[in-house]
Parts: sequence; C-alpha cells; structure tokens
Amino acid sequence: MDPIRVTRFTTDAFAPADRHEAWANRDWPAIGPLFETRPTGPFHNRSERFALGSVAVHVSEMGGQEYRRTAARARRDGVDGLIVELLLSGHTVANAAGRSTGNAAGRMVFNDLAQDHAHLSSDTHTLLLTVPRAVAAGNNLDVAALHGRQVSAAGAELVRSHLLTVHRLLPRLDVGLAARLGQTALDLIGVALDLDGVRAPAARGEAQDTATLLEAKRLIEGQLASPLLSVDWLCGRLRTSRSRLYRLFDGAGGIQAYIRDRRLERIRAVLDTPGSAERIADLAADWGFGEAGHLSRAFRRRFGLSPSDYRVRPRG
Repeated sequence: MDPIRVTRFTTDAFAPADRHEAWANRDWPAIGPLFETRPTGPFHNRSERFALGSVAVHVSEMGGQEYRRTAARARRDGVDGLIVELLLSGHTVANAAGRSTGNAAGRMVFNDLAQDHAHLSSDTHTLLLTVPRAVAAGNNLDVAALHGRQVSAAGAELVRSHLLTVHRLLPRLDVGLAARLGQTALDLIGVALDLDGVRAPAARGEAQDTATLLEAKRLIEGQLASPLLSVDWLCGRLRTSRSRLYRLFDGAGGIQAYIRDRRLERIRAVLDTPGSAERIADLAADWGFGEAGHLSRAFRRRFGLSPSDYRVRPRG
C-alpha cells in the first residue's frame, strides 16, 4: 500500500519569539504566506496537510491572530481558489469584501482568495480546505459569490464528519483513493449549500457532469500507457454508465477518440525530446497502438507526418 502523504508542522521546537515567523514563512500550499498576520497573544501552531486529489486539507491548532488579504496581494502571489473553513473550536469575526461575517465551532464559511478579506480569530482548531478555482467551478461552486457566506450547522456536519473520518483513517488509506475522497468532500459541500437553498437542481446536474468529466480525464491521464485503460474500467472507477460516459465525451469526438488523441500527444512529446531514439514499434506497443503501422497511420492523420518524419523534421 502507498499511503496518502501527510506533511506535518509544529512550532513547538522554536523559541516563542520565533514561532510566528516560522509559521508565516512556510511555502504554499501552507496558508501562512497568503495573509498579512499578527498574533494577538502567545503564538503556537500544530498542523497536518494532505492532498485529496486537487483538494488540499489542512488540520490546524492555532493561536489567535489578525489576518488580512487584499485583491492586490492575490494578483501579486498568483494563488487563487476557494477556502472552506470548518471550525472545530474557537471563533472568528470577519469582513469579506464589505460583508460582515465570521465563524464559530460547528459552522462552515467560504472565502475567495482573490477578494479582500480580514478577520480576527481566537485560538482555534480548524479543518481547512483549499480548492483551485477551476475545480470549484467544475463542481458548481461559484467562488466569488460564496465569499463570506456561512453554512448552517447541519450542512457543515456532513463535511466535517467526512474529513475527520478521512483524517483518522489516513494510515490505512491508499493514495489511489485520494481523488475520490476529495470529490466526496466537494459533493458534500454542494449538498450543504443545497440544504441552505443556495443552488438550483438543474445547475447541480450540470456541475455533476462537469465534475465527472474532469475526473474521467484525470483518470485517463494517469492510465494512458496502461493496458487496463478501457471504457469499462472508467465506468467502474467513476461509478457511472457507459451511455453517460459516451455522452460526456461527445464534444471531444467520443471517448475512444479522446484517449487516442491524448496518447498521440504523449508520443509527439517523446519525439520532440532532443536525442530521443525510441523505436516507433516500441512507442506503438507502449502507448496502446499495437504495431507500428497502426500508430503511423493515426499519427499522420493527427499531425500530417509519420512519426519518423516528424522526429527528423526541420525545427525553426
């Protein structure tokens, strides 16, 4: 088993005067560098961070602080996306682009990293998710509109219980499960918003299709060179029907065409590598084309040259 990797950090080994600086200067996807912060008392932090696919999860015990992030700072550091904050203990009061908001134990609040945000926190124990903007949009999460929005305790509990269970079971969870567990968290966030009447059913259906398509493409990229990659394998991993999967790939000319084109792109990248000497027959076998003639015909249709001619073409 290859377990989900966990990154741990603690200020315990630092002198009290150095603890805040050590926390604030960690690298993204740590939260510290994203905000201007000032402790309101003796500072401490103990945290764990792990990735569930494209979703980063942070579990943190933190001393009280003032936080500030501006849209100008966001443009400078280029970090964008949605923060989902679930407080296990403590409280915050905040201003999110002019909206008075905050959070308390048992509740959930959203923040857009591209907008102005300031808050004051007590000592807290927090579950925090960071979600890239494109991933959030693919799950019908309108990052800009959610900035500062609170979610009821019932909806927050759905997300909290899932993430705490994942956290507790991390030593027993294979990394191959990570993306599915992250998608479950995103789905439960959607359910929490639905409980509060934020989203319409039609939009939810479209978002589910988008999320399934994104996950299918991610799985395909990870298995392009594998003989296991097939429509049936994808349906099993995605827990969806063949007809739905075919429908989702209509815009790409069909799922088989999509897989073939992605494999051809990988082969083209190999041929573009200076000094590459792989035999065309070996590339055909490695990337699911069976034999060199089949690969050559498909490559020529796609790029206008055979693989051999493409490799030796003049490069300007």
